Amino acid sequence: MSEELVKPGERAVEEMEGYIRDLLDVMNDILAKNKRALSDAGISSRLGVLLGVMTMHRYNPDLFMQYWNEFKSLVEKCKAVPTVKDRVSNEVDPLIAQIEALKSGAGL
Repeated sequence: MSEELVKPGERAVEEMEGYIRDLLDVMNDILAKNKRALSDAGISSRLGVLLGVMTMHRYNPDLFMQYWNEFKSLVEKCKAVPTVKDRVSNEVDPLIAQIEALKSGAGL
């Protein structure tokens, strides 16, 4: 069987979509389970809005990446919250690293 020809970076974009879904699932779960702690840190409302927008654009990496730097900034702020620090470090950081690697391969 022959494989369809794909443009450079197209395969990376397809692979990135899976990591994006996983990342959004984990972050939405963290937000739902730790809303009070994140609210006390002043992160909850902005993170909720940003996750909503990013979820809406999860299948369009070009639009999704427009919010990427702000998202990473909020993730760093989440690390200052003791109740979510370990989960962010163990679950979110590896997904961000994978997306970053694929992002450069996709030319985004």
